[in-house]
Amino acid sequence: MDEDRFDVIIGGGSFVGLAVALGLAKSAPGLFRIAIVEQMPAVTVKEGQFDGRSVALTLAARQMLEALGLWDRIAHEVQPVSWIDITDSELEIPIRSVLLSFDEEKDAGAPSTYILENALLRRALYEAVETLDDVQLVSPAAIKAIALDEAGARATLNDGRTLEGRLLVAADGQRSALRKMAGFKIVEWKSSQAAITGTLCHELPHNGRAVQHFLPSGPFAILPMTGNRSS
Repeated sequence: MDEDRFDVIIGGGSFVGLAVALGLAKSAPGLFRIAIVEQMPAVTVKEGQFDGRSVALTLAARQMLEALGLWDRIAHEVQPVSWIDITDSELEIPIRSVLLSFDEEKDAGAPSTYILENALLRRALYEAVETLDDVQLVSPAAIKAIALDEAGARATLNDGRTLEGRLLVAADGQRSALRKMAGFKIVEWKSSQAAITGTLCHELPHNGRAVQHFLPSGPFAILPMTGNRSS
């Protein structure tokens, strides 16, 4: 029974869940016994195949990753944004005059934004967590039901296993099943919009420049990546 008893149970093993586990384990080694329940198989995470998505990391996110000892793992795969051009115009206008420009290194003293492939960040977090004795990765698995009381939480997995913990963390994404199970209410509305993401390669160097066109129907962004690519 002790094998299924934890201080913290984290539902969801993506950016947030992995970072929470890493932060807890590093801040107090040996104090917390942590379980991460994740649907994606470990081999899929470790392969780290590029799926067309990238993430923009702020300077605060970089500082957090440095504190977690993770930045050096991914620094060579991160593209700093050196310059940002912003336009605000109608779709039919053929030449878009730049409304605002930010020289990241001159104005801020250092890049305040970094672009990284989603899969690479998740793989780095996963590999860091995997080495910790305080953390147990339970995958592939999902939390099917929960029971909450003053003593903590019980989480029943889809394979029938039950985990007990003093704290349950819902880190299972935008449409969090755990949030619904716990009875947390949210206010939301539909935008009736869809987003399309892709990656392109440049003939000329992008030099870390990002471009954001704000159009009546929504934004169009070109975000620089390593390898002279953009998202």
